[in-house]
Amino acid sequence: MEKNEINRLSVQADIRITDFERNWMLEHYPKLKHKRGAAAAALGCDRRRVCQLAIALKLDQKNVSSG
Repeated sequence: MEKNEINRLSVQADIRITDFERNWMLEHYPKLKHKRGAAAAALGCDRRRVCQLAIALKLDQKNVSSG
């Protein structure tokens, strides 16, 4: 398996999103898109989780492979 295939698989991995997280992200993330630390503090998680949620909900394309 090539490195690109491994990266693509890890990006496509399903993550569990609670209804609260989904609703909060859809409502508030666009205003805090460039302040992920503030979004994480408000949501009660870390920045990595905010990035995962944003990518999964297609609110942000950062770190998504273009292949």
